[in-house]
Amino acid sequence: IYKLRGGNHRFFSAYDITANTWSQLAQVPAKVKGGGSLVYRSGGVYALRGGGTTDFWRYDASGDTWTALASAPANVANGGALATDAVHADANDVYAFRGDDQTAFWKYSIQRDTWTTLPNTPAIVEWGGALTVLKGTLYALRGKNTTDFWSYALPSSPP
Repeated sequence: IYKLRGGNHRFFSAYDITANTWSQLAQVPAKVKGGGSLVYRSGGVYALRGGGTTDFWRYDASGDTWTALASAPANVANGGALATDAVHADANDVYAFRGDDQTAFWKYSIQRDTWTTLPNTPAIVEWGGALTVLKGTLYALRGKNTTDFWSYALPSSPP
């Protein structure tokens, strides 16, 4: 289990379930703020920095290193979130909320290192915005002290 420490820090760590211990890993390239988020896919950990930046990185556990990737299409802040389809082994996309009181919803292609804009969310996303994927459907919480809960059907056949 990987963990970013937000609040304007660079700490990154991993939890070993078997040993019940945490270990410090290579620091993220810059301080993480509101909207910073992580997701694991295709042998790497993908991270949005948040804090009103477009920074997007990949962590490689085998080398304990970070690499900068294509910048997000716009600044990501509070409510920024990431998710991926863990069901399809060949699905190489990461889905993202921009947060920041915006309706932007994106897809990142791991293979192409590019971002695509998807249909806007039904309302703005802010603090507490969250994404997860289960059985080919993306589920989302809007945040902003609401009970809004959305779903988005992912393509049935990964590209």
